[in-house]
Formats: sequence, C-alpha cells, structure tokens
Amino acid sequence: MKSAITSASIRSEYLLTALLLAGLLISPAFAGPGPDYNCEKSYSQCQASCDNSADTSKNAKAYQKCLDQCEKANRSCEQRQEKATACAESFQSCISEAAGDEKAMEGCRKAYRSCKGD
Repeated sequence: MKSAITSASIRSEYLLTALLLAGLLISPAFAGPGPDYNCEKSYSQCQASCDNSADTSKNAKAYQKCLDQCEKANRSCEQRQEKATACAESFQSCISEAAGDEKAMEGCRKAYRSCKGD
C-alpha cells in the first residue's frame, strides 16, 4: 500500500513539474504579461448563480444583493488583475535592462515582491 501511495505521489510531482515547464515554454506572444485572474468568467458564474437562486427564492431583494456582491467581487478582481499586470510588466522591463547582472536581477526580484505586496 505504501509503495502505491509513493508511486502516485511521485507521478503527481512529475506531472506538476511537467505542467510548470510547459507553462514556462509558452511563447511570450501567447502569454500575457502577468497572471490572469479570470475576472470575467468568475463574474459570469456569479451572475448565473444569482439567476439560479432567484428562480428558487423569488426574492427580488436577495437577488439584487447577490448581484451587488458579484459586482463588488468583480471590481476587486479587476483591481488585483491590474496591479498584477503592472507589476509583471515592470518586472519584465527591469530584467531586460538588468541583462545578466545578478545584483540588478535581485533588485528586480525585490521590487517585484514589493509591488505584489509580498
């Protein structure tokens, strides 16, 4: 039993490594400058959930409150997306200027972490 668990664990580690490497190999032309929080998709799903709840509850106030929460969550998501994109763009610019200077690269990394709020 232990070897089956270990085998599965090793396979999942290999899969995770493969996925990470695949993500790193995506051409910059196809990858955005930063993480994609899928705000629009989350917003649509939230609205659909409100619609489904409205069908069962028939409560207009609850429906509007649900939609308001979707709006609030979407605004927050979009703000996080904008900040993450700005940080990533700044980092990309910084590392291209650092071009192999390890001290400058570390400064870029530190600035990126600070920008993200880490």
